[in-house]
Amino acid sequence: MPYKNPEDKKAHNKRYYEEHKKPKVEKPPKPPPPPSDKTPKNKPENENKQAVRRGKPKITMEQANKIIDELELTDTSKKTYKSKLNALMNLLCETTKDFTCVYIKISEKIRIIEREYKNPASYLSFLLKMSNTPEISIYIPPKNKNILIRKFQQLTKTEKSKAIEKTKERNENTDWNEKYMELEDKYDRIEPNEITSDDEIIHQLYVYGVKDKRGELQMIPRNYFYNTKVVLNQKQTNKTDNFYVKKSGIIIVNDFKTKNRYKPIKYQLSTEHKQMLNKFIGDRDYLFGNITRETMNEKIKKSLGVGIDDYRRIMRHRYLQKYSLEYVSDVMRHSPQEGENYY
Repeated sequence: MPYKNPEDKKAHNKRYYEEHKKPKVEKPPKPPPPPSDKTPKNKPENENKQAVRRGKPKITMEQANKIIDELELTDTSKKTYKSKLNALMNLLCETTKDFTCVYIKISEKIRIIEREYKNPASYLSFLLKMSNTPEISIYIPPKNKNILIRKFQQLTKTEKSKAIEKTKERNENTDWNEKYMELEDKYDRIEPNEITSDDEIIHQLYVYGVKDKRGELQMIPRNYFYNTKVVLNQKQTNKTDNFYVKKSGIIIVNDFKTKNRYKPIKYQLSTEHKQMLNKFIGDRDYLFGNITRETMNEKIKKSLGVGIDDYRRIMRHRYLQKYSLEYVSDVMRHSPQEGENYY
């Protein structure tokens, strides 16, 4: 039938649809699914573990150890890196047995490292060093690498600030001249022909024997003498090991903590200390034996009464009274800024 206008047509259609609309039938609710004993796929056992991934590990523990062996590091640093590798694998990648899992979900992994370790920056430094190797770098997304770098920089900045405050407080509360006198007094002055023990010779070398023939400061040592080989002349040396040359009285240090930044150390003993050392050595093959750095540290502490870091602090402040900051930093083999921060 015709409609007077479009509005009448719309009204008619609306009434029609309302009259013929079927009532809506409510569907009964579905029963809940029965409980399942199956573990959801790819779900970590806990917040510290990475879920097991399919396929073989990209970098196994054995491969990671081989990568560390090939890094240009001291034996002690390699040992430290392997310890960190083992700790992180147990903490973060125990189920995967794959070292590259450390770099997956990197922000979460860093939070766990910060929670578990007193010095997290050292662990992030290790991860960065490893991430720069060609074998591992191919498995790390650039975004994750950037996150790791930024977080390491933040932690390093925070730790340096703490170190500066600690150094400042230490210097304000320490009489360094008094500390040096305590070093001197640990043993009475011993004549060169009276040296009979490792303790006495270490005391002489570290407290008095850091000068050349002119009496000028040559070196403030760390534990450099831990594996120093004794040879007769310069021709028997190489560019890798540490040596004492009996004929010239020169100590050559090739293997030390900052060797990648500084040239090998050639330490010329005074005539007095050369005679003293040659008599003490006799027919030894090593200055203090073929020992580890840790054992050398123990010998130093026994002889001096202080650890190697405190010894270097004492000697640094002692010689800053005579030499410039740059010169003292050079003979300590570190930057002036590092000396200000930590010594």
